[in-house]
Amino acid sequence: MPGELKANQSVVRLTTGFIVDLDVDAVVYYARPDLVLGSGFGGAIASKGGPKIQEELKKIGGINTTEAVITSGGNLKAKSITFHTALSPLT
Repeated sequence: MPGELKANQSVVRLTTGFIVDLDVDAVVYYARPDLVLGSGFGGAIASKGGPKIQEELKKIGGINTTEAVITSGGNLKAKSITFHTALSPLT
């Protein structure tokens, strides 16, 4: 269900759609701690976003639980991608 939250000068919009097709400032994505984009949405990000995203993640190396990192959007319409391990998609 799409929604919008305004706070000071910022607007956060929740939307639905395929993550690799969204024309947004940022996409937030649950990642594996090793930051390797495998199958599913990670594979779609790697495929449509191009090699630049995985190259940026490779330079970072990995993250611990509760950490997050930001990369460019590569060839995606999104300007950036925030990769986090804070919440499991299965919880």
